[in-house]
Amino acid sequence: MHIPRSGQPVFVFVTFMLLSATQAVWADSLARSSERDRPQIMLAQADSSQAAPRRDARAMVQLMNQLDSLNVELNKLRGKVEELNNNVLNAEKRQKDMYLDLDTRLRRIEQSDAEVLTETQKSGDALSELRERIDKLEQSAANGVDVAPPATAAGAGGGNDTNAAASRAYEAAMQKYRVGDYQNAIEAFQEIVVQFPGHPLAQNAQYWTGDSYYQLRAYRSAIDAQKKLIATYPNGPKTADAMLNMGSALVGLGDVAGARQTWERLIATYPGSRAAANAGERLKRLP
Repeated sequence: MHIPRSGQPVFVFVTFMLLSATQAVWADSLARSSERDRPQIMLAQADSSQAAPRRDARAMVQLMNQLDSLNVELNKLRGKVEELNNNVLNAEKRQKDMYLDLDTRLRRIEQSDAEVLTETQKSGDALSELRERIDKLEQSAANGVDVAPPATAAGAGGGNDTNAAASRAYEAAMQKYRVGDYQNAIEAFQEIVVQFPGHPLAQNAQYWTGDSYYQLRAYRSAIDAQKKLIATYPNGPKTADAMLNMGSALVGLGDVAGARQTWERLIATYPGSRAAANAGERLKRLP
């Protein structure tokens, strides 16, 4: 299209106006579009800014769940450990009770043997005394000498009265021991020790005092009583038995090492005694 030269300025002006109007319309449209999209943009930005905290929160929740699971497992393990410890303690207690029960039974058998031996010794002593008197009578009769009757309580018989009193007191105390009246037996045995300190039965009474304490499971008192016997009668016939009883009392206190040492010393000191043989058997049964 040919535009006259005189009309070109007008054309340029009109074109410029049209372009300006078009640009204004486009800018207005763009502004309106931006206004419409702004909420979505803001939501997108908000979602983007909240995504990281949500991820952190989920990670924290997962970590807490893992910790809870670990705590549950740890509590289960603690329960198992406590159960095993309790089983070990119960097994040790049962073993100790079984040992003490077996030891008590053996001691009763030994006690019966000792009583039989004591009675046999008494009978043998009485028989020897009777034979000695018969020999004297026969010898005096052969020589034509009158024989005086045995001394009575007014003379030398005082010693016989003491022996009889000590024997009666000892038998009464042993009767209390046999029926399980250990506390009263202890008192009766100690009366013998006090009233007849030089009598052979005093040593026996001291031994059975310690053994009565052992039967009451007063192990420390049993050990003290047997130590007193050993100190008072270091070479007496009941010293080895006292050491045997001390070892059993030490086991009752849980001092296995002390019991082992006591019994080994007993075997070394009195190797041929019945107490040493019993100590050897008990050493084999020590836990």
